Amino acid sequence: IIVLTNRKIYSALVPILTEAIKARRILLYNINEHDKSPNACLEITNNTTLTLERGPATIIYDDNLAGEAIVPFLNKDDTRLLNYAIEQAVIIIHEQESENLSVHKVKFGSGYSYEYYFTDSMTFYKIKNKTSEEKELYLDHPKNSGYKFIEPPIQPEETPNFWRFKITLKPKDAMVFTL
Repeated sequence: IIVLTNRKIYSALVPILTEAIKARRILLYNINEHDKSPNACLEITNNTTLTLERGPATIIYDDNLAGEAIVPFLNKDDTRLLNYAIEQAVIIIHEQESENLSVHKVKFGSGYSYEYYFTDSMTFYKIKNKTSEEKELYLDHPKNSGYKFIEPPIQPEETPNFWRFKITLKPKDAMVFTL
């Protein structure tokens, strides 16, 4: 709202939603965004009867400012991730190895011979949770054309550019997640 009085302009933010919405805290790691720390996010679902317009939000936990985010346009029952901070108490180091393997298949046709090779690529995510809380981590692993998982440790969700793995991190624990 913008109010014009006596040649002065005043503006104010007016709350448009006074209902509680479904939200839960998660961490989202994407190597393209931050090298060693995941984003602290809220996974929100618009469980109200309203369509929520895009706008700013302040995230507060236990009367402390946790961060700020922009709420995207949300229709009823839509779910989105709000990135509001970087979680520096969870460290992720990734290492990648690849190995060219011998001939897998030979095919003959139209006067040509075709040799098919495998490239074995492995990614190791070394994850350390320094907090005393259990954390839910969404790990986004890039999709690479021509590659498929032989045996994923858990079934991933698929986004347009990533395989998303949902991992529970135990308090004060470290693990290696191998793909």
